[in-house]
Amino acid sequence: MMSFHGNTVRKFPFYFICSFLCLLLLRPLSVAAMPEEVTLALNREQPVLALHILRSWSAVSESSEDRAKALWMEARIHSFYFKDFSAAEVVLDRALEKYPGTRIQGDIRFEKAVLAMERGDKERAFQAFAEFVSLFPDHPRRESAGAFWRYLKGEEPLLMGGDGIRVALSAASNRVQLIGKELRIRDMVTGNYLFSGDKVVLQLGNDGSLRLNGRVTGQPLMVEKSGEFFTLDGCRQRGTLRVSGAGGRLLLVNMLDMESYLKGVVPAEMPPFWPAEALKAQAVAARTYALHHMRERAYEAYDVKSDVRSQVFSTEREDARSSAAVEATRGEVLVWAGQAALTAFHADSGGFTESAEILWGGELPYLRAVSDPWSRNTPNDFWECSFTERELVQFLPELRNLGRILEIRLEGKTPSGRVHFLIFKGSRGDLRMPAGRFRTRVGPMTLKSTDFTLRHERGAFHFQGKGFGHGVGMSQWGARRMAEAGKSYREILDFYYPHLHRGKME
Repeated sequence: MMSFHGNTVRKFPFYFICSFLCLLLLRPLSVAAMPEEVTLALNREQPVLALHILRSWSAVSESSEDRAKALWMEARIHSFYFKDFSAAEVVLDRALEKYPGTRIQGDIRFEKAVLAMERGDKERAFQAFAEFVSLFPDHPRRESAGAFWRYLKGEEPLLMGGDGIRVALSAASNRVQLIGKELRIRDMVTGNYLFSGDKVVLQLGNDGSLRLNGRVTGQPLMVEKSGEFFTLDGCRQRGTLRVSGAGGRLLLVNMLDMESYLKGVVPAEMPPFWPAEALKAQAVAARTYALHHMRERAYEAYDVKSDVRSQVFSTEREDARSSAAVEATRGEVLVWAGQAALTAFHADSGGFTESAEILWGGELPYLRAVSDPWSRNTPNDFWECSFTERELVQFLPELRNLGRILEIRLEGKTPSGRVHFLIFKGSRGDLRMPAGRFRTRVGPMTLKSTDFTLRHERGAFHFQGKGFGHGVGMSQWGARRMAEAGKSYREILDFYYPHLHRGKME
């Protein structure tokens, strides 16, 4: 059995993190307002030409924002391509002096701090990063600046979750209330504790500022607690919570250990009164799926979402039976080529699973279409739904360009027998759409799968089909039927993932 170490997912030496950040933040960026020729010149390793284009663009632009941005980019070229840190600093100082009110002031100051560190002036870099952290509490580079600042200060970086998984929670609004025993909130950049108590309100303002009980504070914040649980807008949660703003929305990332996470996933994805062996198979599939995304999204803000876009997670739905299945399979995962596999699963294959490459593209050779007799004679063996032309246009606004929808044709079959494409025949043109995309757009809970037939009568399009879900990987109803027939969870996993090997997180 292969040993699969969880701490290989996100732990790196801090000097490596700093080096990575330097490479990331010092490389030329493709800025939306920049002339495309600048990017092309840099891609062709022609920095002198890029400088010429930037200066020409700045000379003719009437926008102070554009001129400041051009100077900022010019400084980056001097630093990255020519290693001329003195020239870069002169250009940045000119930008600060000539365009003090521009939105790019934070980026310019960040660049000056990085330049000081590149030149070996640690004292000056330390001061510059400290000023940046204080002056720009909402800047997207504040966390990076804080990591450098703490490094120069001789402290360990405030890493986010160790080996735990990071789950993006859904928030109904940009205002949330947290209640828990001895809640403590600290600024993840400075390490300072800003609040201690049992109840707190966090809110993201329209200007992007984060407010703690109405007071503007830096971000991101870390919420810790002394008890086992805390509540977020009345819903129970485990672990810790990272809070920040992203894209005008409050980003809430719950960090907790893998097994605690799974105790909220398994009963949300499979009824906890189902057979124990089916629940164990679900636990292994969900654990592997989560670990796969932890590796894929190591440098993203979170690993998985808490809804159907990843796998459903709810601490409120924990159950003793599903938790026992998690404990019984603790650490077990499925492996392909030395890495955690993408162990997709769905409700009901309808008798034949689907190939991942057909549905999602890419190279996933271990998820092939196979005959699935265990998923026949289930509650999803037959379903039907209908859509009027008006309803279809509401779901698919692009159909308006076709005039009247005269006909919908089904084109092609996948290896599992599912519909491949739909052809919309209109009075003014045609439209071809993958069946999977059509299902997502009209509602996957209504059009339960792409294994359907279609007829058009009485002004509506009538779909009849079988199965429930995308069809890739493990069929949950099939797992239940196998467990009821006396099959073990490992036999269930071997049937639905025949090309994968067993591994173990340690």
